[in-house]
This record gives sequence, C-alpha cells and structure tokens, in this order.
Amino acid sequence: MNKNITSQVNKVYRQKNPSTYFRNSSELERFVKNRKEFLFNLKLPEKLFANSSMIDFGCGTGQNSLVYNYLGSNCTLIEYDKKSYNLCLKLFKKYAKKKFNIINKDIFKYKTKGKKYDFVISNGVAHHTKDPKKNINICCKVLKKNGFFILGVGNKSGFFQRNLQRLILYNISDKEEDIIRYAKILFKNHLKRSVKYSGRKIDEIIFDTYINPKIENFTF
Repeated sequence: MNKNITSQVNKVYRQKNPSTYFRNSSELERFVKNRKEFLFNLKLPEKLFANSSMIDFGCGTGQNSLVYNYLGSNCTLIEYDKKSYNLCLKLFKKYAKKKFNIINKDIFKYKTKGKKYDFVISNGVAHHTKDPKKNINICCKVLKKNGFFILGVGNKSGFFQRNLQRLILYNISDKEEDIIRYAKILFKNHLKRSVKYSGRKIDEIIFDTYINPKIENFTF
C-alpha cells in the first residue's frame, strides 16, 4: 500500500476538482433543490436537520455540504487539499445560513476529541484513500446514537464498466494526455451522460474516473 496515496489523489484533484457541481450563484438554487429532493427520497425529512450537528470527512469544495447547512445543520468540514479547502471556505462565508467550521487536515490525522455528531458524511471519499475501512471506522466512531451515517462509495458491481474502461485506457496509453484523449474518443457517450447528470465538466470526470490513482470499491 502506497503511504503517499492521499497526496497523489489530491495532486489529481488540484488539476481538476471533482466536487464542482455548480459554478455561479444562479445555479445554486437548482443544485440545493435537487440535493434536498435526494435526501427526502432517502426518508430524511427536513426537520431532522434543524439545529443538528454534522461532520463531513473530505468535503472537497463544500458544495454538497452547503445543502446540510441550508437545511439547518451546524457543519464541521474536513478537507486535506488546500485549494479545495479555500474554495469551501469562500463558499460558506458567502452562502452559509448556520454555524460552520472548516478544517484543512488529513482525515486520518484529524482528532475529534470525543465529540459526536448527528450526521456523519463520507461522500465519494473512502474508496480513494489509502485505507477505506479505516476511513469508515473513523466516521462510525464519531456518530451519535440514533444518528445518521451517509456513505457514498464506489460499488464493485456498479463500477465494473468503469474499471473495464480504466483497464483499456491504461493498456493503450503511454502518458496522461493519452488517457484523456482516448477516453474522449472511446467513451464519448458515457462521458456525455456524466456531464449531463452531474454538472461537472468532462475533464473533471476524466480526472476523477480515469486519472485518479486509487479507486478501491466495496461490495455490500
């Protein structure tokens, strides 16, 4: 296991950030509405979030986390990458409606000091870390009794197609530029669909899905 995997993954994300889903204030309202509907479909009514405590391990730009703040959560956000941390700080200073604390720290080195939270979030993070199971254990340890752990990870069966795509790209490519070029040629429809439904740019999706050096998916 490469001990430097965190820095390698974040090097990719400094080039193309994968957690940018809207790019201006005019898109913010639509994004928040969509994310609220997603949470309500998980049977999490808005009243659950009122004056709750939330911690997000690996918040990225904070765009997803902002939704919890809008719903009423006081947010603690942990982000290793300095660029993402600064974007998150800027976003929350401008739009946050409740208290927040944003910390620039590796999630494996962050000390919670015994504090527990109503909501613990790890969304699209664990399967990119050096130790996914430890990542999940950290989350579980800070969850209050009867609290909610919202985990988003790559599933082995659902990720089969993209793993096959990675295998093809890495076998025919000599360098990063080749991966980007061939992905746009070979997987045009897949990328077009991803852009449409995620709001991310095509290069952000390519870097997250194909350039990313660590994707360790789970079975459930």
